This record gives sequence, structure tokens and C-alpha cells, in this order.
Amino acid sequence: MQYDMHYYGTYAMAAAAGIPKADAEIIAYSAQTVDDQNFEDLLAAETGEGVYGIATAHHPLATAERSLSRFARRDEDDCRLVWVPFHFLPGNQGVTFKERVVARQDSQVAQEMMDHFIQSAAGPFALQSIGVAAHTYADTFSHYGFSGIESRLNCVDPDSIVTELAHHATVIGVLKEKWSAFEARFGAAPELGHGAVLTYPDQPYLEWSFTYVNGTKESRKNQQTYFQACSRLYEYFMSFAKARYGQDTAPAVSFSQIEERIRAVLAYAAEAPDRVEQWKTALRDWGVYGIEVCRDYQARNDWLDDLVSRTGHLSFEELQAHPAFGFYRAATRHRDYVLRDLLPKFDILVA
Repeated sequence: MQYDMHYYGTYAMAAAAGIPKADAEIIAYSAQTVDDQNFEDLLAAETGEGVYGIATAHHPLATAERSLSRFARRDEDDCRLVWVPFHFLPGNQGVTFKERVVARQDSQVAQEMMDHFIQSAAGPFALQSIGVAAHTYADTFSHYGFSGIESRLNCVDPDSIVTELAHHATVIGVLKEKWSAFEARFGAAPELGHGAVLTYPDQPYLEWSFTYVNGTKESRKNQQTYFQACSRLYEYFMSFAKARYGQDTAPAVSFSQIEERIRAVLAYAAEAPDRVEQWKTALRDWGVYGIEVCRDYQARNDWLDDLVSRTGHLSFEELQAHPAFGFYRAATRHRDYVLRDLLPKFDILVA
């Protein structure tokens, strides 16, 4: 998924579920920051306290440029400490380790993860925590069938990838150009994540099919799985709202009242900036339900920019209260929980 879904779609579902605008923005900002955060230096306050950033970004899959710049590393730490806990949550299906770490839609593992963070809804940095978890959860509806470790099970026959002819020729042309650039530089289909199919899983409107190198054929309608992600996120955000604000908290609007508009937004075949405009238009129209349009997400996360630019000038209290610091705490807790508690509960040891 890309920022149209992880930020604007996440905000839309949170706001519709009854979460106030300011809190819904923090949740959505945290969800998208997972794809943008790779700052790992020490940030020190003027009093000497400091915090290290935590990498949550899976650069090879976010854009073609990131793919071309990072795939050559095949860094094992990226796989096990970044890709698995944040982007390719193991689905626990199959027999072998590599089969069981393949992501699956709305798996029992993913559901238990969401329930865990909802139980902490009243705690510190809970908004950032549910935002990070929402990113990981939503990715199970687009990254399913691939794993966050280097595995032959991720390999796809590049000649087998077929897209629905009804899609706009310009959009399909862009996707094919990205594939050609990747193939020219790296040759064989990569074994990491969904790199073998590049950004095809990240386009909400796309209907496409492919064949794994082991002969298994797949046919996908991204709009359907993205819609399921929206529906489930809405349900989880309602539960979070009740846990945080009180059991009498009501959603701003029922999902059934907005589901057709959501389908239309997801079906819009265009590049991410144009898809964002579809979400923003929908949010403006949902003003009749008391839902406000969120602030725009910056290409370079302004949370992190602000924290970095003020390094050395923040008091301990200011550092603790900064939303980016809250994100770092949430991301660290998320990674540790997934790798040390959640996955071992299912007899999966990744790191």
C-alpha cells in the first residue's frame, strides 16, 4: 500500500469510526510514517537525554527508486527486524518455517496483534501504537502471499504478470517501466518481499495475475482486498475508540453509509497523488457526518524533520511530548512485541 491508503484511507476509517480529528491524524501519521522512517541516529536533548531512531521503512518496495537503490544489500537485519514485524506479518500457515512466515490476509496472528494494542488504548503513545499496528494489519491485505525474509517462495515468473486490459494505458505503462528498470539492473526475480512483482500489490484499483516460479497461479483484484482492509480497520478503530473514550462512544457514520464511496475511491485508476484527491473529496463530502478533512501528509514526514531540526534545543519534557518521540516508542514496542511475544506464541522465531 502507498500513502493514499496508509495515511488518507487510515484517517478516513478512524474519523468515520468516531475518533476525533486530532487523534485520527496522529494515528494516520503514524501509520504512514512506518513507510518513511529510516532515521537511526541519536537525537540528544540539551540536558543530555537522547533517543535513537528506529528503522521501520521497507525501502525496496515503497517506490521504484528505493527498489533500485537498496535491493542489492539484501540486509538480513532489514528482513527480520523491519520487514517482518512492520510489513509482512507472518500468517502462520503451512509446515516449514518459510511457509509459515508468508503473510496472509487478516490472519489470526494479525487479529491478535490488533486486539493487543486496543487493550492499551488508554496508555501512553497509544495513538501512535494503534497507527503502527494499523499499517502492519492493512499490509496483510496487500502483501499476502509474500514474506519479509529472503525466500524462493517469493519468486515470480516475470513473464507471467498480466494486468486487466481495462486499466488506463498510461498507468499500466508506468508500472511496466518500473519493472523494466528493476529487471535491467538486477536480472532475476528477487527473493525479498513482493519485489518480484514490484508495486503491483500497492495499486488499489489493479486487477492482475501472476505465477510463482513453483508453478502456483494467483489472480488478484486489489480493490476487493483493499475494501476488506477498510472495513476491518473501521471495526478495529471503533473498538479502539470505545476503549479510549468510553463504551458509549459512537461512530461518526456507519460503514454501510460510506461503503459505496470507498469502493469508488479504491477503483480510481491513477497514480498515488490523484488517488489522494479522491480520498480528500470523499472526506469533504462526509462533512455532513461531522468528519473533517485531514491535514496533508508531507512527502518527508514533518514530525521527524521537526524533531531532527530541534535536536539539542529540546528539554526533557519537550522531547517526551514530541509526537515523533511517541512514534519511536510505539515502533520499538511494536517490534519487540511482534518478534518476542506474538510470533513465539505461534512457535515462530524470527529474531
